[in-house]
Amino acid sequence: MLKAKCHSCHTSPQQGGFVFPLLTFEDTRVVTNDGIVRADKIKTVVEAGRMPPPPAALTAEEKQVVLDWLGVCGQPEPEGQGCECTTPEACP
Repeated sequence: MLKAKCHSCHTSPQQGGFVFPLLTFEDTRVVTNDGIVRADKIKTVVEAGRMPPPPAALTAEEKQVVLDWLGVCGQPEPEGQGCECTTPEACP
C-alpha cells in the first residue's frame, strides 16, 4: 500500500515538497527532531485523513490496514520478534 499510495511523493529524491522518503521499514523508524518516531506521526496524519491526499486517498479498508500495521508491526520489537515485512521485497 505504501508503494501504491505514498511512494509517488515520499520517494528519493522527494517530490511535491515532502521532506522524507518512505521507501523502507527503516524510513518509518526515524526519530524526528521533536523526538517522535516517524511511524507515530504517520499514524496521526492517516487517522486524521490528511495523508495521503487525493487522488491517492485511502479507502476505509486501506486506512485500517495501515493503522493496524502501525499499531503492531510499526512498533519497535527486538530483532526476530516483530513482523517480518521489513523490506519492500518481503512485503506482500
